[in-house]
Amino acid sequence: IYVIRTSVDADRLATVEAVRSYKRLAAIERAFRSLKTVDLKVRPIHHRKADRVRAH
Repeated sequence: IYVIRTSVDADRLATVEAVRSYKRLAAIERAFRSLKTVDLKVRPIHHRKADRVRAH
């Protein structure tokens, strides 16, 4: 059971579409949460030479 409240008028957003959008939002938030918990071992890349800065 979903209880969703929105400020969008019913004639602009159907109930089915509101539920679908809410479920998509939840999936996106889960994806971001998993990105933040995984150690990606990403480090900054520092370029000092002009040609490398341009290429990047």
